[in-house]
Amino acid sequence: MDLDTPPYDATVKNIRQICEEFRDISGGDSAEMSESIDDMGETTFDQNLNAAVTLGLFEIDEGGLYKPTRAGKQIGYGGLDEIEEQELFRTLVKEYDFYNELLDIVGDELTTENGEQFLERDLVQREISINFDLGVGDRTIESAAGTFLKILDECGVGEYKQGRRGYPTRLVVNEQYAGFLSEPPESDSSNGEDETIVQEQLTTDDKREEEKVDSDSKEADQERPEEGSVDVVDTESKPEEAHMDLSESLANSEQISVEININVSSSDWDSEDVVSLIKTIQSVD
Repeated sequence: MDLDTPPYDATVKNIRQICEEFRDISGGDSAEMSESIDDMGETTFDQNLNAAVTLGLFEIDEGGLYKPTRAGKQIGYGGLDEIEEQELFRTLVKEYDFYNELLDIVGDELTTENGEQFLERDLVQREISINFDLGVGDRTIESAAGTFLKILDECGVGEYKQGRRGYPTRLVVNEQYAGFLSEPPESDSSNGEDETIVQEQLTTDDKREEEKVDSDSKEADQERPEEGSVDVVDTESKPEEAHMDLSESLANSEQISVEININVSSSDWDSEDVVSLIKTIQSVD
């Protein structure tokens, strides 16, 4: 894998200081920014600023100027409690591809000793050298491995301990570590939810369209007369209209069987319309 160099020679303390000092800047030059912090040399400042960019706390515009992201401002203004800040760093780690891939490789490679479970810096360094083509020396990779463990400490999933008295530099993990490893990357989770919402919306729209088509089809079937049928004629309303409708139906039909019930008042028996209607019916074969 050919990736940009991950954070190294950086500490959470220095990254936090940069976020606090430049939380309101909107386009700062790195050289001018470094002069504003007296207790950090230029090289140390640059490494920590690069780490802040890599982790998503700062961004660089097209002109090469720096400004904090929303996450950087959250750290800079100090409005988060300990749990909220841990959650923020967990999100930053999960959104960083290099750390996600590294976690997949070394996450389960824990050592158990004297009642502790820990992830050794030397093991992380070795796996970075084997699996990633960074084009940097061993000292840089060693520092990157240590910075990785320090960031995990800030996530609240363990405690970073510097090696001494025969103990290696390590992250002593706690009960939250396993759950953190199993959490999906933030980008994958978000995309999965969006796709599910879109799919559900498409399914709902398809169902509505099918229901509309079925409804239109049923209405059309109800309105369409059966083949060989004749519209029912209301002979009680007006004999003249009934005569015309029935005559047209009979003239357009080849062969039909019709039963007609005519209710005519006795006073209308001699009317011309009734007489004409009866003669028309009698003339049909």
